[in-house]
Amino acid sequence: MALFVHCAPEPLARRIRRAGLTTARTHCFPVLPVYPVTHQWARELRRRGHRTTVAVTFTVPDTEPVEVGHYHGPKQTLPASAAAGLVRGLDDPLGYEVVLHRPVPPGDLRRVRRVPGTVGWRYRPGEHGRRPCACPACLPRGGYGAERLRARLGESRRGARRPYPVLLAELRAGDPDRVTDALAELGNWSYGRLRGRGRLADVAPLAAHPDPEVRRVLADVAPAWRDPLTVALLTALAADPDPDVREAAEESLADLG
Repeated sequence: MALFVHCAPEPLARRIRRAGLTTARTHCFPVLPVYPVTHQWARELRRRGHRTTVAVTFTVPDTEPVEVGHYHGPKQTLPASAAAGLVRGLDDPLGYEVVLHRPVPPGDLRRVRRVPGTVGWRYRPGEHGRRPCACPACLPRGGYGAERLRARLGESRRGARRPYPVLLAELRAGDPDRVTDALAELGNWSYGRLRGRGRLADVAPLAAHPDPEVRRVLADVAPAWRDPLTVALLTALAADPDPDVREAAEESLADLG
């Protein structure tokens, strides 16, 4: 049996012990000898507003197929034991994840215990030493330390600072991280000064972007635009070959009612 860890908010611990992990897709990481690497996702979860985190350790049959890869890249399907071995053999496994396409019943759980909030990376692997982004997508209101960091960076409490033409230019950048940052900022702006009709057409071509993370962020932020194109765009993204993009698009369509 292969051993994996899933990080979850501590308030869910009692329910997890009773019912297991009940989502249709479980994101997890193999148990490795290095504790901070095994629990690397805990700090990112804290940044999203969950003050305390638990590590849920569970088993998966060695031959059961799972998806494995970097969270920002393509995944490959391998047996669970082979996926764990692949991650174990990497020089730098930060940012990698395993996706199990089923819930985890309580009988497969081995341990549920609290994880220190300082374990892991924030924003992205290797981000330490870089200037953080203070846009509302990366630094949501009410998040841990958000107002303090926003004040230190001199960012407006109301949202993105960069002008609209600058953000549009960023969408043409070759770096997917820059594209997703700009897209998230534009999505926030559209709640305020960008409510004009037709603005979604500026970002709609990103539905064909080769990076699935760009398409996923597009699906997340598309409802921010009040545009006749929104439903059609999300319907197209709901048929995307990447499951994360499809899931984001379906959730956004549900939000639109």
